[in-house]
Amino acid sequence: MALSNSQEKSQRRHEKVDMHFQMRKCIDCKKYTLKETCPKCGHETSTVHPGKYSPDDKYARYRISDRYK
Repeated sequence: MALSNSQEKSQRRHEKVDMHFQMRKCIDCKKYTLKETCPKCGHETSTVHPGKYSPDDKYARYRISDRYK
């Protein structure tokens, strides 16, 4: 069954959303990768990018106070 042109565009748009292009770092072996699990040791990776900046940051007061303790 062939998809209509608008359905095809919508499907391509959803495929792009699922792709991950952020660098990640393995917690154990300290290797960088794009995958959610480390290809070398198999452990979970975490993102190395900071969170988004927001001028309406609700938790800035707590983060700043923790920094100077």
